[in-house]
Order: sequence, then structure tokens, then C-alpha cells
Amino acid sequence: MPDKYFEAGWSAWPGFRHDHARLHHYAVRSVDSFLVKRDRGRTNHIDCDQGISYWADLNLNMEEDHSLVPTVARTRKVYDELLGDPELARLHAEACEWHRTKIATLKSHQEWADLHKVLQTINCPGEMPVDRDRLIEGLAAE
Repeated sequence: MPDKYFEAGWSAWPGFRHDHARLHHYAVRSVDSFLVKRDRGRTNHIDCDQGISYWADLNLNMEEDHSLVPTVARTRKVYDELLGDPELARLHAEACEWHRTKIATLKSHQEWADLHKVLQTINCPGEMPVDRDRLIEGLAAE
């Protein structure tokens, strides 16, 4: 990477391009994973709720991005090489199992199950984002 890239910051450098790397960061991944995220709480904004309005604001999956599809074979090769290491494979399996167990535990509590059900109705693929203020008012009225 050119030194100017690091001096100016990752997106401030005027020559910024996706030639070297492209990072897709998604604030929310799935309804199930969001339950775990909400249970964990926010790291930098502990006074802000990660509830319905957070999901409605950030679950913006109305458009598909296929730009990484051409890299799938190369990515899979590296992924398989990494999991060829027995310790990494073990740690990965433990992390996935922990995540699945945490989701099941949260969903076994009625309030989390209810939240899960509501979240599934917000900003579904192909829909426009909801009016979160109206949504929150409607849920508070129930």
C-alpha cells in the first residue's frame, strides 16, 4: 500500500480505490445474530438501545451486491487452508457452536422470541425501509 494511503486515512486519500482490498462491513447480519449483538450491548454507546429502531435503521438489505462473487473460489481456497490447521478448525467450530447455543438460549425466553418475530417483519429484502418512528409508536401502543 502506498504510504500516502496510511497517512491520510483509509478513505481520505484521494487515490483511494478497491484495487488492494474491499471490506464489506455489515452492522447487522441476520435476525438471529442480531439477538446476540443486542444481548452483548454496544461497546462505544452503552446508553443507546440496540432494539427495533437500530435494526430498522441498519437492516438495509434492499439491494444485492454481487461484486465479490468472482472471488469466491479464491476465498474458499484460503478458508479451507485456514481450517486445515487443527487448532483454528477447533476454535472456529467452538465459536460457531457457542453462537448457535446463545441464539437458542435467547430465543427460549419469551421477550427475546417476541423481539425476533417483530424484527423479521422489518426491512425485508426488496422492501423500502420502514418509518422507524411510526413503527416504534405503533409497537408502544400494543
